[in-house]
Amino acid sequence: MTLDEAIEHCREKENCSACGQEHKQLRLWLEELRERRSNDQNLTNALEQIDPSDYYKGTSMEGLDPFSRQLKRFDIHVERIKR
Repeated sequence: MTLDEAIEHCREKENCSACGQEHKQLRLWLEELRERRSNDQNLTNALEQIDPSDYYKGTSMEGLDPFSRQLKRFDIHVERIKR
């Protein structure tokens, strides 16, 4: 199912008495996601705008992507999920 198909499905189910409100809220979130994707406002780009990589040239964080820099900067440790 594509994002547009999911949005259309939610739109069709909005009139359902049992779950219409949930479908409407989901549709709104999916439309926001579609808009953000079309505006190229993903997390990495947003962080890069706030905290450019150029600031880290010649430091131990040079070469890290913006998300990884934030994790390191704030000493956040992430454990990999085993599957």
